[in-house]
Parts: sequence; structure tokens; C-alpha cells
Amino acid sequence: MSPHLISCYITGNVILQTPLYVYEGDDITIRCHLRPGYNGGLTMWYKENRVIRGWTDYAEYLIRKVDSNTAGTYKCEKDVGPYGGKYYDQSSISVEELFTTPTIKVWGHQVEGGNMTLTCETNIPPPRRNTQLQVTFYREGWIVRRSGVSDIYEVYNVQLEHSGKYSCEVKTTDGRVRKRSAERVIQIEDNMGYTRQNIIRLTLSGCVIIAAALLVFYHING
Repeated sequence: MSPHLISCYITGNVILQTPLYVYEGDDITIRCHLRPGYNGGLTMWYKENRVIRGWTDYAEYLIRKVDSNTAGTYKCEKDVGPYGGKYYDQSSISVEELFTTPTIKVWGHQVEGGNMTLTCETNIPPPRRNTQLQVTFYREGWIVRRSGVSDIYEVYNVQLEHSGKYSCEVKTTDGRVRKRSAERVIQIEDNMGYTRQNIIRLTLSGCVIIAAALLVFYHING
């Protein structure tokens, strides 16, 4: 995992230190410091002004496997000095998508005996372009190609039974972040039906050409 850049927000005598960039699946640590020259003991942690950890000796707060629910405004409060003065600082944390929800696409003619290629497409932001992802393909909820680095699933000599609802799942190699595409309905046509459709298309195309030629002929000789 790439090291996090740090931003500091200073209010009074306390510094709340938070990551500048946070992505789904990260483990992050936020830290509550006192400005130089001050001594402090216990720390209390808040999110959206609700206590998430009571008074503690720990000046760090660890959040594992962050997701969209992690986003929000955090605050730390410190008991400063011998007279019990309390100071705080706060900062907002936003969580970016590690990769977008995948989309499944199909290429080639879905005809009995032909070949069909499915792709599972997602986007990774440039700062995390080195993230390793694994892809799994499903038909009717059953795995048809187990998790692998390739985002392509090829089916040769397709048959009618290959028809169904296809989807794909993309996940990180540690499984922390996983997202599944919407289902795509694929209907394999039988050869006879496909041949009939081609004949109809050719016939219609021929009729259009003949009609156009007749219109030109009558226009010239009219």
C-alpha cells in the first residue's frame, strides 16, 4: 500500500493529523498532537460530534479497511496542562473509489457455433494505477471463470445453453474491496434462426435497392 500524504489542521494548541488521500480498503491512522511547549495527557475522539473513543492515553486512532461510511468530520480533544484546560482540532476525511463498479460487455455474434468474448471493464484512479485486481465471471450466479488477472472471458463454439445472465466481479488481491457488475442478458441464437434473419435482411435490402432504381428510372424517363 502506498504511503499516505499527510495534511495538518491547526486549531489552538492541538494539531489533528489526517491522510490527505484515502481510498477504499486502506488502513489509516489519525493522530492528535499538542503544539510544542504544551504538555497533555488524555485524548478523546469524535466523529460528527459523537464520541467514538472515550478518554484514553492513545493519541492515535486507527481505522481499518475504510469504506464510504468512514468519510466524515473527525475531532480530537486533549486535556492540556495542570489546570485541566481542554483544546481540540477537527478535520474532514473523504474516501475515494479505489476502482469503479465494473461493466460487463459482450463482443462478437451470439450465434450457435460461433465465438463470444466478454470483457469486465473498470477504471482505477492514476494515483493507484499499480493496484492489482482480480476478475471473476458468472452466469446465472454460478462461476464460469474463476478469479484471475485477465478481464477477458472467451467462449468458443457457443451453444444455446450458454444463454443467460452474465456478470463479473472485480476485487483486490487481498479481497478488501470487491464490486460486482450489473447482469447482462445474453441470448444465443440458433443457426437456423440466424440464417432466416440474414435472408430477411438481404431480401429487404434487395427490395430497397430495386425500389430506388425504379424511382431513378421513372425520374429520368418521366
